[in-house]
Amino acid sequence: MASHGKLAEGMAHTLDFISGSGICSVNVVTLSAYVDGKPIDSIVKEMVEQVSWPDELIIITDLFNGSVNQKFVSYKSRPHTFLISGMNIALVLSIYLESTDEYLTDEKLNLIIEKSRQDIQLVNACTDTIDKDDE
Repeated sequence: MASHGKLAEGMAHTLDFISGSGICSVNVVTLSAYVDGKPIDSIVKEMVEQVSWPDELIIITDLFNGSVNQKFVSYKSRPHTFLISGMNIALVLSIYLESTDEYLTDEKLNLIIEKSRQDIQLVNACTDTIDKDDE
């Protein structure tokens, strides 16, 4: 995950919290861009190159066409690599919990993305359906 500021780092922390026992730190790497004044080009290159073929690489960034997202665009042609923008916890959690038995497909990721979009709600308009005991 990569973001402007520390969103990606916070998202990984939340993913650890929800999934339990800190297990995601093995599979999740974060980039908190522009927090130390250093250019991120070499960091992005190193992050991508650390994932060896034929491992799958799923890159999730905060903003479509934002500067962080643009640093990863040249890597989207790598086999089994997906670049997704619009990071939210529903998206991150759904992808993280997806089975690793098979490679992900565009179709499967589009379904996950659509579901995460549906999780964005104006709760004022739908409070009658919320379970008050649910976290």
